[in-house]
Amino acid sequence: MVYLDLVSLRVHYCLAIDSSIYLIGGTLRWQAPEVMQGLSELTPAADTYAFAITCVEVLNMGQMPWSLVDDSTVQFIVLSRSVRLL
Repeated sequence: MVYLDLVSLRVHYCLAIDSSIYLIGGTLRWQAPEVMQGLSELTPAADTYAFAITCVEVLNMGQMPWSLVDDSTVQFIVLSRSVRLL
């Protein structure tokens, strides 16, 4: 079984392009909610979520996820309101 840590791969690209917050587990906008809350470590499920967000980014012609709001607002929306980008 091959386990690919998509979140780690994503971090290098994002840090070079924008000023997104880097937390343990990758860049905030691509983190699964449970990782964002600190309730889970990196898992295949968290990687699947990060991959899904990357797919949304591709479908939106490379536009950064949640591009109209800052990182703290993204965290609030995802954790407090349980809103998902997908």
